[in-house]
Amino acid sequence: LEHGSDTGSAYVFSRTDTGWTQAAKFTPDDGAASDRFGWPVSVSGNIAVIGADNGSAYVFSLGGDLNRAPILQISTGAYHSLAIKNGELWAWGNNQHGQLGNGLDENLFSPVRIGSDNDWTAIAAGDYHSLAIKNGELWAWGYNQNCQLGNDSDDNIPSPTRIGSDSDWTAIATRSYHSLAIKNGELWAWGTNTSGQLGDGSNNTSPFPIRIGSDNDWTAIAAGVSHSLAIKNGELWAWGSNTYGPFGDGPGVLSPVQFGSDNDWTAIASGGNHNLAIKNGELWAWGYNYYGQVGTPSSSTSVSVLTPIRIGFSRAWSAIAARASHSLAIKNGNLWAWGDNRFGQLAYNSSGSVPMQVGSDNDWTTIATGTKHSLAIKNSELWTWGNNEFGQLGIEIIESRIPLQITTLIKNTFNPAILLLLL
Repeated sequence: LEHGSDTGSAYVFSRTDTGWTQAAKFTPDDGAASDRFGWPVSVSGNIAVIGADNGSAYVFSLGGDLNRAPILQISTGAYHSLAIKNGELWAWGNNQHGQLGNGLDENLFSPVRIGSDNDWTAIAAGDYHSLAIKNGELWAWGYNQNCQLGNDSDDNIPSPTRIGSDSDWTAIATRSYHSLAIKNGELWAWGTNTSGQLGDGSNNTSPFPIRIGSDNDWTAIAAGVSHSLAIKNGELWAWGSNTYGPFGDGPGVLSPVQFGSDNDWTAIASGGNHNLAIKNGELWAWGYNYYGQVGTPSSSTSVSVLTPIRIGFSRAWSAIAARASHSLAIKNGNLWAWGDNRFGQLAYNSSGSVPMQVGSDNDWTTIATGTKHSLAIKNSELWTWGNNEFGQLGIEIIESRIPLQITTLIKNTFNPAILLLLL
């Protein structure tokens, strides 16, 4: 083993009958050339751990850098962000109400791991609270003055708390003051219900999950500020406030009502008062449109769109995300954005009332939108842009109008001396 002083690389040699042969050369992807990379080095089987004087340890396997494990999920609240990597739960940004889950109320400008569990499978960030699923169990924390956590109280909770005893939850969605979930294909809801957004036929708030209807074939859910959306057998269903559609100029509804008769809807997203949906690869949108977040031509900006309309002519849309005043989508791996751009959340230099492509990369896979910021994943790497008032970008910067990579979730920081003792 040779650390190579300040060369920034570590070399591993294997012995042969005639001498030593270089078996591998390790170089950090963040360019830590001046950090005496390779001091120390330890190899065990297919794993190599490389230390550096900056207090970091890099873990490699024959298949590549283990610390570059896929970031499977991301979710954004109003001003905080969540991610799942290797089953680990990470959080950063605004923590005024304990929505990060670390037991404190201080904002965090870089991702921090929440707890030590590595079996988290789903996350949903509300405006100021968070939901997650672990081993099929439902967990919640953060702001709870409207009973949106579902723990039969209205007290805020600063760390993840299990909701009920069931272990077969599969999907979660939340926005401001109410939450939705799917369990065994059943639809459940809790929190505030002033506009009928829970879907139980009443306007009564529920401090704990209640089952909505008797169907057991629900597959997707999305929560707006005062309405809800869901997909069942490819059908689009909506309930709650109808101020911004989708049922035209009419009253709200207190229980799920099917929109139209199509049965090929595959994805839904609610930005609060505007909505996006994908049907047969087509992009559809409706709702509040003051900032052009619906995606219609500029002539209709500031006019609410009360029934779903198709956006463009493509049938290659694969992912959608929406928040208060802007929207994101992915088509053929390309990233598209539209709506409000006052804080750089669109990642280009102007606002736009129709989808505009962001850059030229074609390997984007996952997107999430906060009130003033955005997150996205490409090539298993996490990128962020927009406003960073509360640390929601996960990096030390005031604002960015271009995507920046969050490197904290690529390279973990350890004490090399302690880590090497474990091998």
